[in-house]
Amino acid sequence: MGHNAGLIYAPVNTDDVVETIGEGSHDVATLCSSSQIKKWAKYKPVRYDKPSELTEAERQSVSFGLAFGYIAQATSAAVNLLANLQSAVPAVPAWTYAAPRPGTDWCRLTDFLNSTNAANPGYNHNAKPPISGFRDLTLFQSEFGSASKVYNFNFKWGDSSNQGANDTSGIEIPINKLSSTITDGTWRFGLLVFFPQSGKFKVALACAPSAISASVTQPGNFMIRPAATGELSSLYAAAFSAGNKELDAIPVLVKDASRTNATGSADRWTVQASSQFISMPLGEKIKIKLSDRFSNVAITFNSI
Repeated sequence: MGHNAGLIYAPVNTDDVVETIGEGSHDVATLCSSSQIKKWAKYKPVRYDKPSELTEAERQSVSFGLAFGYIAQATSAAVNLLANLQSAVPAVPAWTYAAPRPGTDWCRLTDFLNSTNAANPGYNHNAKPPISGFRDLTLFQSEFGSASKVYNFNFKWGDSSNQGANDTSGIEIPINKLSSTITDGTWRFGLLVFFPQSGKFKVALACAPSAISASVTQPGNFMIRPAATGELSSLYAAAFSAGNKELDAIPVLVKDASRTNATGSADRWTVQASSQFISMPLGEKIKIKLSDRFSNVAITFNSI
């Protein structure tokens, strides 16, 4: 069969790859290192020191060629981001794909084939990232501090059919295949929210109530509550009173975040020196729009 509708099947030749990814060369090294390769595909060329066809385990050992983007990685940077005023909203890196380097790495045309069953589709040019669907968010005054306000998105944390939320179509590499610790109860989804203060930004963290776990079957618990702490409630109210109607926020995967047991404005999510903030696959930022519930309502009366 070769290829069809963005999918590559065994046996594969350079014609199949050229027509599927849109590359102009039939050189194997050029095809295996092409910038046209969809990085979210499970079966694609990766850097691995072996001349023959790879196994599924070998692909996973190099995280299918993907690497997270880090905003703060395993240092006190995570603590400093929340503890100190920031001069700017940081750049948000997209996740990267390390394709083979011709002349340095093996370039195998068989990397485009399914390692588990060659009869099944291999490379998928329509593959989607493990996490997606980030849109701007509107918070009404009545929702400041509310745990019932939920920020929804699409994600898949494991291979099982119940280990996903919302639209998981096209997701081939769940996030637990990129890091073995993702489902051990130390990671959760969050939002870094930037509140203007004195020409700089106070950064606060909003999180999902539950950490990601392979045993959890209610993915709604993994969804972010963007306004659910006393600290966030106070910060939103102060920002709105000061005339700020739009805030910057960065969706993140957070390692080692915990919620304090205090009440009032001291109720907040905190991190420690070992914590990490991982960006979303495309390096997404969003806007949180603050509004009175009736501020955008227009009423028109027509006479008869």
